[in-house]
Amino acid sequence: MSQETDNPQHNIKTSFPAAVFKSFYLVTLYDEVKSVWRGRGFLYLLFLLALASVLHTSAVSRSFSSFVNDDLPVILEPMPIIQINDGEASLDAKQPFVLESKGEPIAIFDTTGNVVSLENTDAMLLITRSTLQFRWMGSGNVSEAPLSDLGDITISKENILSWAEDIKSALPLFLYPAALAIGYIYRVLQVFAYAILARVWLVQKAAGLDFDTILRLTAVSVTPAVVIEAAFVFAGIQFPVAGIFYQLVAAVYVFQTMKTMAQKTGEESTGNLRKKSDKSSEN
Repeated sequence: MSQETDNPQHNIKTSFPAAVFKSFYLVTLYDEVKSVWRGRGFLYLLFLLALASVLHTSAVSRSFSSFVNDDLPVILEPMPIIQINDGEASLDAKQPFVLESKGEPIAIFDTTGNVVSLENTDAMLLITRSTLQFRWMGSGNVSEAPLSDLGDITISKENILSWAEDIKSALPLFLYPAALAIGYIYRVLQVFAYAILARVWLVQKAAGLDFDTILRLTAVSVTPAVVIEAAFVFAGIQFPVAGIFYQLVAAVYVFQTMKTMAQKTGEESTGNLRKKSDKSSEN
C-alpha cells in the first residue's frame, strides 16, 4: 500500500471514473483513498452524483414523455373549450364537468356555483367562474388564485398538449441541476451520518482512523448504493422497501470498508512497532 508523502497527490493512481467501478470490489482502492485522497472525498461524491443524476433525469423525462405522448391525449379528448375573459370563465358543456383518468377525477370545471372547492373530491384541479384551485401533490394542501391573474386566455386540449410539449422539451434542462443539487445534499448528509456512526464504532475498536479519513472512505463506500439505485430507477425497476434496500447496501459497504481499513491500520502500526523494536535491539 502506498504511504503518505509530503505531496500525496503524486501517489494518486485511480481516476474518479475508475473508482466508480473499483469501489464495488477492490480493497486497494480504499487503501489509496485512506492514504492519498485527502481533500478529494466530497469532490468525488459530486462527480458520482453528476453521473447518477443523468440516469435519474433520463428516467423522469422518459416517463413524462410517455405520459404526454400516450396518456394525455386520451385524457383530454372529451375536454371542452374554456374561455377566460376579464377574470371570469365560461364553457359550453354540461356542468359540473369532470375530467377523468382511468375512472378517477383529475379536474373539475364548474362556473355555476355547484362546486366551489376541492373538498370531498380527489380531483387535483378546479376551475370555477372566477377562481383556479389546485391540490399540491404529496401534502394534499389546496391553493387558490383568481382567474384574473391568467389574463384573457383560451384553454383547450390543443393548447394544453402544446404546453405539455414545451415542458417536455425543457424538462431535462431544469430537472438535471435540481436532481444534482438535491441528490448531493442528501448524500453529503448520509455520508456524515454514516461517518459519525462509524467513528463511534471504531473508537470502541480502538482503531486509528481519524474523522477526515473516515469521511473520505464513507464518500467512496456509498458508491455501490448510488450506482445500483440510479441503474434501477433508469431501468424502471421498482419494488417494496427499495429505500431501505439502498440504505442497507450503503451501510454494508461503509462498515465493511471501515472494518478492513481498521485492521490494515492496526497491522501497519504493529509492524512499525516491531521494526522499531528490532532496531533498538540491534543498537
